[in-house]
Parts: sequence; C-alpha cells; structure tokens
Amino acid sequence: DKFGCEVRRKLVEKHKLIIVMVGLPGRGKTFLCNKLCSYLNWLGHRTRHFNVGFYRRRMNTNHETQDAAFFDKDNAEGQEKRQQALLSALDDMLTWLSGEHSQVAIFDA
Repeated sequence: DKFGCEVRRKLVEKHKLIIVMVGLPGRGKTFLCNKLCSYLNWLGHRTRHFNVGFYRRRMNTNHETQDAAFFDKDNAEGQEKRQQALLSALDDMLTWLSGEHSQVAIFDA
C-alpha cells in the first residue's frame, strides 16, 4: 500500500551506512569503491568515497617516496604518518556523515 511504502522510504532516508574496504594492496579496492560510489549516487543515495591513501599522499609535502620501507611495521615515523592519514580520513568521513543529506560513506583503507 502507498502509505506503507512512504513510511519505509522515510525510514531508509534517516539511516546512514558505512562500507569499509580493507585488503592487500593492488587488489582493486579503490577501483571497486569508485564504481560502487558512482552506482549508489546514480541510484540517488548520496555517497562519498574516503580513500586513506589519498590522505597519506596529500600529507607528503616534501615529495618523499613511500616505498616498502615506509609501510614496514618497524618504521615508527611511517606508522605515525599512516595513523595520521587514517584518523584524518575517519574524521572527515564522520563529519560528512553527520550532515543531513549524506547517506553512504565508503571508507577505503
């Protein structure tokens, strides 16, 4: 019935969703996130993609290379920078989701 559909629609509009993508590097997570974001926006769900790698690269002001040593678990400086990028992306995601019109956040770590 029409009233029931409208009530369900209003209920869905009030809910927020976070999709978290994790996994090994170079396996297509970011590609999938971009496709999913485009599809959900096309369906009318306001969706935004938060890529931790983007935040990490943006923090790199002196153009240093981020090779395998940067990601080594024993590299304290690299670990701190990765943590800062993670928290910055997480903070931006939560701020965006607190907005009235946002619905879906895709967290790509």
